Amino acid sequence: MKTKIIIVLTAIILVMGYFLWRQAREMPRKPAAAKRQIIHPAAVTQKPAPVVAIVMDDFGYNTNSLAALFAIRAQVTLSILPNLPYSTAIAREARAMGHEVILHLPLASHRKEVREETDTINSNMAPGAVLAKLDAAIDSVPALKGVSNHMGSKATEDFRLMELIFGRLKKDGLFFLDSLTSKRSACKAAAKTIGIAYGRRDIFLDNSTDPESIRKQVL
Repeated sequence: MKTKIIIVLTAIILVMGYFLWRQAREMPRKPAAAKRQIIHPAAVTQKPAPVVAIVMDDFGYNTNSLAALFAIRAQVTLSILPNLPYSTAIAREARAMGHEVILHLPLASHRKEVREETDTINSNMAPGAVLAKLDAAIDSVPALKGVSNHMGSKATEDFRLMELIFGRLKKDGLFFLDSLTSKRSACKAAAKTIGIAYGRRDIFLDNSTDPESIRKQVL
């Protein structure tokens, strides 16, 4: 839908520019002494087409879905949980297949009913403990380009914690993708303060397993 709107607006601008140019050409010329330079409408440049990035989370426990994923032959980013039996192997295979790899970093959640990952980082940890867990997580997912948060509705609200984490990511030139599990996420502000690339997800496609519902969200 966004692409159609951009195309229509661009067409309107081009048409208006053409008629303004014709009108300027047809205006009567003044004597040489009073000549003025005719300024033509500025060249219209089209905006870049919208880009969709698909990120698949929670890899690392097994390799059951890899064959089906790689058979799609489309660019997909794999977000891999750290320090699991297949974290490192999946990262290497995905990179060999030309896919982008990022770390799916476990962060503390407000949801007490959900089991946290063993290596979850929370606000109660000392800075040294946070960085030690983060270093181990990064080391377990080779060739990663960035980091996203697994869970994290509580941790991502903590500006100081995210600032500490982002300071470490900056050393390796890694970006952060905010899963936006909290509307009060402090990640964007912390990323700006530290100076790392930041993005955030638009929609979750797995809230429903119905293909039609997923199709509607994509469109």
